[in-house]
Amino acid sequence: MDYIRRSPMAYKFAKGWQEQADVASSSLEKAARKMKEWVDEKRLMHQGLVRRYEGLFPILGRVSRLSYSGKVTSKIEDPS
Repeated sequence: MDYIRRSPMAYKFAKGWQEQADVASSSLEKAARKMKEWVDEKRLMHQGLVRRYEGLFPILGRVSRLSYSGKVTSKIEDPS
């Protein structure tokens, strides 16, 4: 590479800065991989039912103070 009208010291400074940035970037990537491994070991997978919105359905009547009976749509299956 020719140094026509360029400072060799500025080039060395920029090159050193780039090398330090590369080392820092690789260290951060390594740390992120280790953290991901640890988190994946500690993560609990979802064990229960997944909530989903089925839309509005008509209320047929009141069963108790806090309970209502409603008409079940074709999307929702009866578990019994």
